[in-house]
Amino acid sequence: MPWGTWPVVPAASRTLAQSSPRGWLVRSLPQRSRPAHRANLGQTRQWRGLHRSFTLFSSSAASTALPPPRLRRLRVRRTLGLAGLLGGTTLLYYQYEPFRHTVQAVARCSLAGFTGVVIGVDYKWSLHTKPDPALDPALRKTQGLPCDADIMRQWQEAVAEYEQRKSEVHRRSAQRVLKSLMMLGGIYIKLGQHLSAMNYILPREWTSTMTPLQDRCPETALEDIDQLLRDDLGASMDELFTEFDPLPLGIASLAQVHRAVLRSNDHEVAVKIQHPYLDEFAKVDMDAVSFILGWASRLFPEFQFGWLSEEMNVSLPQELDFVRERRNAERVRQNFAHMPLCPLVVPQVYWAHRRVMTMEYIRGSRIDDRAYMRAHDIDPDQVATELTRIFSEMIFIHGWVHCDPHPGNVLVRPRVRQSGKHYNFDVVLLDHGLYRELPGEFRMNYAYMWRALLAGNERDIRYYSKLLAGTDLYIVFACILTGRDWRVIQNDLSQEKSAAEITTVFDRVPYLLTEIVDVLATVPRQLLLLFKTNDLLRAVDESLRTKPSQTITMAIMGRFCTKAIYQETMASIRHRIREYGFGWSLLTEWWSCQWQYWRLELPLELVEWGHRLYSLLYRRLGTA
Repeated sequence: MPWGTWPVVPAASRTLAQSSPRGWLVRSLPQRSRPAHRANLGQTRQWRGLHRSFTLFSSSAASTALPPPRLRRLRVRRTLGLAGLLGGTTLLYYQYEPFRHTVQAVARCSLAGFTGVVIGVDYKWSLHTKPDPALDPALRKTQGLPCDADIMRQWQEAVAEYEQRKSEVHRRSAQRVLKSLMMLGGIYIKLGQHLSAMNYILPREWTSTMTPLQDRCPETALEDIDQLLRDDLGASMDELFTEFDPLPLGIASLAQVHRAVLRSNDHEVAVKIQHPYLDEFAKVDMDAVSFILGWASRLFPEFQFGWLSEEMNVSLPQELDFVRERRNAERVRQNFAHMPLCPLVVPQVYWAHRRVMTMEYIRGSRIDDRAYMRAHDIDPDQVATELTRIFSEMIFIHGWVHCDPHPGNVLVRPRVRQSGKHYNFDVVLLDHGLYRELPGEFRMNYAYMWRALLAGNERDIRYYSKLLAGTDLYIVFACILTGRDWRVIQNDLSQEKSAAEITTVFDRVPYLLTEIVDVLATVPRQLLLLFKTNDLLRAVDESLRTKPSQTITMAIMGRFCTKAIYQETMASIRHRIREYGFGWSLLTEWWSCQWQYWRLELPLELVEWGHRLYSLLYRRLGTA
C-alpha cells in the first residue's frame, strides 16, 4: 500500500503508544492531519483496523512499563498508611487496655456466635426430613387406613434412621460446643457444667460430652497470678508467701487453688485465686450467653433456656466475690456448731479480698475417690449417709444451702478416732461462693412436698407442687425433683432404682420435653438451684453406695422433713400461747403435732439404726 494511502492515527493513540518501550515505532510515523473527507469506505475500514491494533499493542506495552512518578508516590503513601494503621493498632492493643478489651470481647462473642450458628444450621439441615407421617401406624389407625407388616417395617426403619441421625447431630454439636467452651473458659465452662448436670432434660450425648468440664478447666499462669496479687493487694507473690506451689491443687471454671506458706506466720494455707480474665470479660460473656440462649430459644421453640441465663446472671456475681464467700463459710460453720457429732468440716478463712482468699490447708481426696477410702479404712456407705444428713440439715432445718456440691468441692479425710465422733472420717466442704437462702414459707412447703413424695400421697403432691412451682404439671415436677419414675413415686420411693426404670425415664424424656421446659421456666430460682443440688447429691450417693441405699437415704430425708414441720408447728403454737393464752384448741393441736411427729420419727429412726447395724456387721464380716 502506498504511503499516502495509510490512514491517519488519532493523537490519543499516538501519545499512548509513544510512552511505551517501543514508542520509537509510533514516533516514526508521519505527523499528518486527519483528512476532512474520506474518499471511500475501504479506507475507513483500514483506519479502524489499525486503530484497534494500536490500542491492543499500547495496552500490553503499558502493563509492562514502569508506573509514572505520581502513581509510584500514591503506592508508597498507601503502603506507609497501611503499615501505620497496623502498627498503631498493635500499639493500642498492647498498651491501651480498653481497646484490647474491646477486640478480645468481639473475638470471644464472634467465636460463641459462630459456634451457635454452625450448630443451628447443622440441626436444621440434618433433621429437616422426618419419617413420613403417612406410614405412622397410630395415625393410619385413627384414619381407618390399613397397616400391614410391610408398612410397619417401613415405619420402624424410618424412625430408626431418624433417631440415628439425631443422635449423631447431638454428639457432633456437643463436641463443637465443648471445644468452644474450653477455648473461651470462665463463664462458658460454668455454662457447660450446668448443661452436664441437666440429664433430666438434655440428651445423653450432650450431658456425657460436657462431663469433662467438671474438672478440666484452663489454668492461669503464675505470671498472671503475681500481677493479680500486685493489683489487688499491692504486694508480690514473694512478699506474701515463703512458698507457693506452682502446680494448682485444683482448677475450677472461676478460680484455681494453690498450696502456699504465709510469710507472716508460716501457716500452710490454700490460696484461692480468681482467673484474672473474668474481671474483664464476665459481663460481656454473660451478655453473649444470654443472646445465644435467646437465639436458640427462637430457633428451637421446644428449648426455652432463658431461665438458665437469668439464673447465671444472678448467681455469678455472688460466686465472683470472695469476701461474700468468706461470710458464707462462717455462717455455715455456725449453723453446725451445735452438732459436735457431725463430721462436717469447713476450712477456716484467714483473710479474703474480692479476688484472692487464703484458707486452712486440708489434706484429703475427692468424695468419690473410693480407692482413697479403702486405703484409709473409710466406709463409702457411711460417707454417703453423712453427706445426705448434712445437706438435709441445710435444706430443711437451716434454709441455707450450698448449691454446688459436685465431687471436686467435697473432700473426705481420715480423722483420729479419739475425737468422740461416730466415724473415722471428716467431710470437708469447699467453695462456699454459691449459697441460696430458702424463705421460711418456701422451706416449709418444700418439707411438706417431700413428706408427700415419701408417702406417695398424690393429692398432697399436686397441692404442694402448685404452691412451690406454680404449675399443674405435678407429675413432671415430682419426677424432676426426685429423679424417679412416677409409678415408683406412687408405690414406694425407697425402692432401689432398676435398669428398667432408668431406661424408662430416658425414653420418656423426649415426649415430656415441652412439659419439662415449661416447669423449669416457671419455678422460683431457689428450686432451680435445689434441682441442681439434688442431682449432684444423687450422683455422689450412687457412686459411693456398695449396698442398697434408697431406703436409708429416704429415711434420713424423711426424718429431717418431719423435724422441720414439727419445729415450725411447735413454734407457731408457742407464739399463739404467748399472744392469746392457753386454750383447749391449742392443747389439741399440740397433742396432734406430737403424735404426727413421733408416729413418723420412731420408725424412721429404727430404719436408720438398723442400717448402721447392718453396715457394722457387713464391715466386720468383710474384714474377718
